Amino acid sequence: MIPILFVNHSYGGGTEKNVNDLANALVKNYEWISVVVATVGTDEVGISVYKRNKVLKKYSFLIFEKNQYLNSSENIKSVLLDIIKLFSIKLIHFHHFVFLKDFSLDLNEISLPYFVTLHDYFFVCPTVNLINTKGRFCSGCIPEEDSSYEFRSCMMQLNKEPEYLSKHRIFFENILSNASKVILPNESMLPILLKIFSNFRNYSVIEHGVDIKEGSTLNRLQRFVKKIKILLIGDLSNHKGFEIIKEICSDNNVLRFCEFELWGKTFHRLPNVKYRGVYDSKTLTNIFEENDYDLSLQLSITAESYSYTISELIANRIPIICFNLGAQAERVTRFNAGWAVSEIDSKQVIRLLLKLAEDRSLIKFKKESIKSEDLISVSEMAKKYMEIYVGFIDRKTTFRNKKLLINEKKQILKKYKDRKRKLFDLNFIFFKKILKRWLVRVYLVWSNR
Repeated sequence: MIPILFVNHSYGGGTEKNVNDLANALVKNYEWISVVVATVGTDEVGISVYKRNKVLKKYSFLIFEKNQYLNSSENIKSVLLDIIKLFSIKLIHFHHFVFLKDFSLDLNEISLPYFVTLHDYFFVCPTVNLINTKGRFCSGCIPEEDSSYEFRSCMMQLNKEPEYLSKHRIFFENILSNASKVILPNESMLPILLKIFSNFRNYSVIEHGVDIKEGSTLNRLQRFVKKIKILLIGDLSNHKGFEIIKEICSDNNVLRFCEFELWGKTFHRLPNVKYRGVYDSKTLTNIFEENDYDLSLQLSITAESYSYTISELIANRIPIICFNLGAQAERVTRFNAGWAVSEIDSKQVIRLLLKLAEDRSLIKFKKESIKSEDLISVSEMAKKYMEIYVGFIDRKTTFRNKKLLINEKKQILKKYKDRKRKLFDLNFIFFKKILKRWLVRVYLVWSNR
């Protein structure tokens, strides 16, 4: 069995979903593959081992020891090297590097082929979503050509020196150039990457696979006397277009013809919106079928790298209105799934909504013409990845002296058990000190009552 290592952050979201989907599909479709998923957190690396379509065992390795800087790249690299030895890893696939706090990680020292999937724009800028301090999508500024020096404000907001941006890009350009292959989830990312990394060439585009049951939402638009029912879905933050959606939901003309429901959360209340609570992606199809939605607004003001929500809406034939930006627009256009508004402006969306309210047959026609059958499945995605991996995997696995290998693995496991025990002892000592101080204070108060 050939073990592959996936390395990811611990923040969840679409990246985690893609990692889990891919790991499960690989071990299900290729029995000679196992996947070790290392999730790098603030103080530990969580490890899940996928074999034959199930998670067999979970581990937790502390990144640091007493008096060490919490998660420097050197400490993380040390843990990764131990994982490579422990599981006899043959290939590494990095899904994110946002956990790195410095630029000291040298992947050449690991001496294994590695792949990188770009799930967002972190390689381009530590802001991740390329939204500047003015709340606008900057498409990756070039400081030496940016007379406004807006990037300084972005770095200041991140508590970084202005020079940090160039160091960040130099570091990740080196990672990209030495990768066996870089995977993009869509074509729309490429111009932004080439703008910053002009020599970027070694890439493939593999869209995230989805396994969603197509909902039966066709032939629903018989309610011409009622308002258009508009779905807002997901946690709406500023870069997801919260302010623009707020303006749309406050427009009196729109409210005459449209009503809004939100499945998800917002930091601030949206006016004239019915909040339905959080949702489980497994029950989305049922939600869509039961609630009879006509349209969905997906108004991200950043160029999304991918959107699982778009896939779910396409599968359930709910037309989408988005801005002509990034993967959302690319996919809405390719699947004929809605309308991409040319300007990032609430007035443009309002005009479109009023047009659709006037001629609702446009919505019905769009529902019928969505190319939901073209969505790529998780298995198809895994197959595309395996076609790339296979040239870098040596299936004729050779082992060193078996006894020596077993002893080395035992020592690695013992090291992290000892590290946990020491941390527990330190925490217990700290707790005893706190408890002692508290008891002394209680005694003094009691004796002086």
